[in-house]
Amino acid sequence: TQAKLNQQQLDQVNKLIRAGSVPAGDRLSVEALLSQSAQTIIVAENNYENAKLQLKQLMRIDANEDLAINVPQDIMATLDPDDYNYEDIYNAALKHRYDIVSAGLRGLSAEKSIDLARSGYFPSLSLFGNLATNYSNQAKELRGFDSTLESQEVMIDGTPITISQFVDRPILATPNFGSQLNEFISYGFGLGLNVPIYNQGITKTNVQRAELNLEAQNLAQEQIKETLRLTVQQDLANAKAAKRKLEASKKTLLSQQAALDNVNKKLEIGAANTFEWENQRSQLENAQLSLLIDKYDYIFKTKVLEFHLGKPLKI
Repeated sequence: TQAKLNQQQLDQVNKLIRAGSVPAGDRLSVEALLSQSAQTIIVAENNYENAKLQLKQLMRIDANEDLAINVPQDIMATLDPDDYNYEDIYNAALKHRYDIVSAGLRGLSAEKSIDLARSGYFPSLSLFGNLATNYSNQAKELRGFDSTLESQEVMIDGTPITISQFVDRPILATPNFGSQLNEFISYGFGLGLNVPIYNQGITKTNVQRAELNLEAQNLAQEQIKETLRLTVQQDLANAKAAKRKLEASKKTLLSQQAALDNVNKKLEIGAANTFEWENQRSQLENAQLSLLIDKYDYIFKTKVLEFHLGKPLKI
C-alpha cells in the first residue's frame, strides 16, 4: 500500500514539475520514499517467510512441506460484552469450568471419607460359612457281601476234625468322582460380632485426618472460586474496554482518511508539499494498523468470555 501511494505521489509530482508548479528537486524526496517502500516490502516478505517457518515448527511440520495460509477476509466478534454482566458470566463459569467441578467432587469425596473413618467406632457383625468336599483315588465303598464256605482242621482229644462254616466277606469297589463329592460333602456356618473398645486411638486419628482433609478441600475450592471471580471481573472489563477502543479506532481511521483526502486536494493545486502529504499518509497507515490490532484484540477478549460461558472456542 505504501509503495502504491508513493508511486501515485511521484506521478503527481511529475505532473506538477511539468506544469512548472514545483521545482524538479521535489521529485528526489518522493523517489527516495519509493525506494524505501521497496526495501520495506522485501523485509516484510522475509518476515512473512520466517513466520511461516516458525508456524511449521510449532505444528511439527517439515520445513520443506508446503503450507498454504488462508487469510481471513472478515472475522467479527460473536459476543457483545455489554450484553452480559459479571454475575451471568461467573455463574456460567461455575458450571462449565472443569477445575471448579473437580474441586466440588473432591469435596464430596472428602465428606464420604469422614463417614468411612467414623465407621471404625461402630461394632461390626459378620456372617460366614463354608462348604467343602473331598475326592481320593484310594477310597472304597461297600457293594455287598460274598458268603463263602471255609474249613479249618482242629484237634480234639488227639483226633483231627475238620470244621466248616460260611463266612461273609465284604465286596469293596472304588466309587466314581461324582459319588465321592456327594458322599464327602461338609459345611459349616458361623456368626461373628466385633465390638471396638480400644484400638490405640487409630479411629479417632483417622476421623480427625479426614475432617482436616475436608477443610482443606473446602478452602481450595473457595480459593479457586475467588480466583475465578477476579478473573471474570477483569476479563469482562478488558472486553468492554477493547470494544470502546475499537470504536475509537474506527473513528480515528475515518478522520485520518478525510485528512489525507484534504491534503491530496491541496497538493493537486500546490497548496501543500510532499512532506505534509507523507506525514498525513503515515498517520493514516498508523490508524489502519491500530484498527487491525484493536479488532483482533477485541475478538480475542470476547473469546475469553465465551470460554467462561462454556461456548466452543472457534472462529
